[in-house]
Amino acid sequence: MATELFRKQMISAYREMREAELFLSGFFDVRPENISATEKVALDVVRNDEQISPVVNTCEGPTFNTNDRFTTKEFTPPSINEAMPFDCKQLLKRQPGETEYEATNTSFQASLVTQVLQGMVLLENKMRRNREWQASQILQTGVLTLQDEDGNDVYTIDYQAKPGHFFAASVGWAGGAGTPLIDIETAADLIRDDSLQDADRLIFGTTAFNGFIQNSNVQAQLDNRRFRIGEIAPEPRGQGAKFMGVINIGAYQFEMWTFNGRGIAPDGTAVRFVGVNNCIVMASSARLDTVFAGVPRPVPIDPRFAGFLPERIAVPAAVDIAPNIYATQNGKQTILELESRPLLIPTAIDSFATIDAS
Repeated sequence: MATELFRKQMISAYREMREAELFLSGFFDVRPENISATEKVALDVVRNDEQISPVVNTCEGPTFNTNDRFTTKEFTPPSINEAMPFDCKQLLKRQPGETEYEATNTSFQASLVTQVLQGMVLLENKMRRNREWQASQILQTGVLTLQDEDGNDVYTIDYQAKPGHFFAASVGWAGGAGTPLIDIETAADLIRDDSLQDADRLIFGTTAFNGFIQNSNVQAQLDNRRFRIGEIAPEPRGQGAKFMGVINIGAYQFEMWTFNGRGIAPDGTAVRFVGVNNCIVMASSARLDTVFAGVPRPVPIDPRFAGFLPERIAVPAAVDIAPNIYATQNGKQTILELESRPLLIPTAIDSFATIDAS
């Protein structure tokens, strides 16, 4: 073996992995009160429209109003529980990037810590993509459907978005056809009327954006020589998203974004988080929430492994992701476990719309 070691040089291991991109789910805020130790979460919604005062006859008294109408919505967030076992035999094997000499000079405990930390990254990325998948469905359909590990639909919430907020373009945008400026303004007007928010963000699928910028009316709007109506100026902003510039359409000014994030659903389907033919129209001022419900743990973490795990407590007795690590009774297997109960809630349900530009 010693001779063999002199015949090769071990360079750094290559790990093909992409961090979970939280672009869409990043629009859903985590407020301090959104992390709880409860089974369910409740939300009171107060809605008012833009009433105008009527006139009254002088000295005949006022127009009486009430301000006590609200609805309560209750949700039970789903559970996500990921685990990774580490058998004692794994501690005898060379790890990626190690030479045989380095492997034999690494203590079993040090090797276990390294493997646990690497496993935690893999599991946490998987769990974060669940939240991005939730945001993707909510913003493009108003309905959330999650699957079990066999690919069966087992969790569904219809957030009761107005059906008119998800519509097909009057004419498809492919090759520069259609009327994307009119379609987007229509979506923005729906948002303005139904949520009282001004839409100011466009998120394009790749095909929709290509058709959009090929459209002659869009090009004319961007190429106006006397007015600064908008510009295309691509700029990566992280999380897999690219800021493409700004454009004014009717009474609205929009940021333009593209996003190519994807994930593999439990049924094995590759999912683009923004449909290639879709254009999401949003109001950045609108309230969207991420909540985390309670993860029961009656038994504390084994103190032998307490130093392996990061502190994830956000408020007393409440966590976003609850880590745990424990050993089998004979000590031959160590198990890392991460559990979470996240749910994305489109609190301002009418503050977004999606155009199918196919």
